[in-house]
Amino acid sequence: MEEDKSILKSHIIAEAGLLFRQYGLKSVTMDDIAKHIGISKRTIYQHLNDKEELVNSLLEARLSAHEYELKTNSKAAIDAIHEVVLGLANCNAWLTTFNGKVYYDLQKYFSSAWVKLKDFEERCLSISIKANLKRGIAEELYRKEINVEILTSLRLQQGQFISGLQHDHQQYSTAHLIAEMTEHFLYGVCNVKGARLIEKYKQVTKN
Repeated sequence: MEEDKSILKSHIIAEAGLLFRQYGLKSVTMDDIAKHIGISKRTIYQHLNDKEELVNSLLEARLSAHEYELKTNSKAAIDAIHEVVLGLANCNAWLTTFNGKVYYDLQKYFSSAWVKLKDFEERCLSISIKANLKRGIAEELYRKEINVEILTSLRLQQGQFISGLQHDHQQYSTAHLIAEMTEHFLYGVCNVKGARLIEKYKQVTKN
């Protein structure tokens, strides 16, 4: 019985995530989620106290998966640029239908989840970005004179631009916008050797 409850709760969270990614957090109601899944709203509240708990549960699952991806990519990557390419592949798989409003909604309407996200950025994401920059310098792919601290902060801040970019460029998916920003960032930190390697990976990705 407890196992069945856990399975249903996980199903509710996963299906709600599909709606949130497509339409944003604020605009999707518990009624919308219940209708989408084909259950009553009362059933949802038997497993989750409110929408805030639902958003927090979903975010915790996504951040846990993202942390695993970061560690896996770092170990599997041939070099620093390849590590970024692997990260983009993860993003493309998850962000195809992602609505940039999620980031805005999270900050404005779900403060506890927002705190979790910022903590993850400081505790995990910034460390990963910094390690990648240092790796690229050591591998002589990134320019040795780059300021690792400043560029780590810049890379973290790029996520906050997504909502505004999607508003101005609605014809592009979030995954496409992130890919464009990432490519721009990479060319900015790479030396000539690194830039050539970017082109090589782009050709491999196209094929």
